[in-house]
Amino acid sequence: MNFDFLKPYGMIHPFYAYCSDAEEYAASKPDICGASARKAIEYIVRLMYTAAIQTEANQLTVYDMLCSPDFVMYLDDRTLLNAIHFIRRKGNIAVHQGGLTEKEAFDVVEQLHFVAGEVCIFLGLASDYPAFDPSLLKPRAMPKVSSGAVFSEEEPPVAQEIIAGFAQRLQSVEHYSQLRQVQRQFIDVHVNTSMYDELEKAGGRQARINTSANVRTAFDMIFQWVQNSLPDFTVTADYRLLIFTTAKEGHSVRVAVKMGCTNLGSRSTNGEWSLLPGIDYVLYCFDIDHEKPVFEQFHVFTKEEFLQMWRDLDLIRLNISSSAHKRLRAIYGENLKFNQAEHADSMIVQVFKTSKKKTKLFEEAFAQKPKLTVEQLQKMCIKRTFD
Repeated sequence: MNFDFLKPYGMIHPFYAYCSDAEEYAASKPDICGASARKAIEYIVRLMYTAAIQTEANQLTVYDMLCSPDFVMYLDDRTLLNAIHFIRRKGNIAVHQGGLTEKEAFDVVEQLHFVAGEVCIFLGLASDYPAFDPSLLKPRAMPKVSSGAVFSEEEPPVAQEIIAGFAQRLQSVEHYSQLRQVQRQFIDVHVNTSMYDELEKAGGRQARINTSANVRTAFDMIFQWVQNSLPDFTVTADYRLLIFTTAKEGHSVRVAVKMGCTNLGSRSTNGEWSLLPGIDYVLYCFDIDHEKPVFEQFHVFTKEEFLQMWRDLDLIRLNISSSAHKRLRAIYGENLKFNQAEHADSMIVQVFKTSKKKTKLFEEAFAQKPKLTVEQLQKMCIKRTFD
């Protein structure tokens, strides 16, 4: 299940239970899904508000809290706030009107997964969270929740000891987003596969360095820079997918930020591949040099140029995700022998630093693309806007 990463955090078990119920019924009972997601939001917003802003807030509704200027200024994260309001609105429809569609329920669960992951980072419970897997949203056999409970207008309470447990951390900063500063620090540059053996000798599999935080940090920095560089554009970010969108006069450009050995796309259950769906441009860098500004290290590609570079280098590889492994074994048994061509559900860029020839070819191809500059940013956004 997508929300299994919440299981170890017993102190917020009610939040996990509501999230789990939302996922459980997304495909079979969308209204229960929406109502459960609303309960999850009510719980976690009340926890954050009372821990950070006002310990005694029993007289306030969660809507009051979300509209509080103090809380909005404290949260200081429009993407997260938009996701919370989206879930709240869809939950209200489910509770008061009914008729939530399956697609709407799926969107609610995906947004809830983003909120849950970000909140866990902010609360200091986790340093990262797994990617959302839509293939896990499927009808379940037996209901586990009382529909009367999730459709109730009574907001879920939060135990005082839970509030007290998080208060010191949340009150230690002026803005909630300051707790993301750890995400703005590069933990390491990309690790070669040739180094894995040495890392394992030093400390086993745990010694392998997870560099996903580097991409999130770079994305955050680039997004802030783009906002400042394009004051006449509306610039929004999707921190789940590491995509930002620039919009002006009804036209928009979607840009993905990629690093290292990245994922290019996935294959649906009907066998159709979708590579970089909806993307116009890709900003790419292989390694981050801590001594140089981030923007000087990223190069600009159109979607077609980016895919073609990897095809020309023969470095695109089929991959079977862990969720696909689990799903296929559940269907065909534990002894299934996987065939990449048949069972792969994603395409990835292969690590190439162990090959000197490939490294040289990549560096030559990479250097031919323009670097990310204000002029280049304006060129790609303004040209697309006024085409």
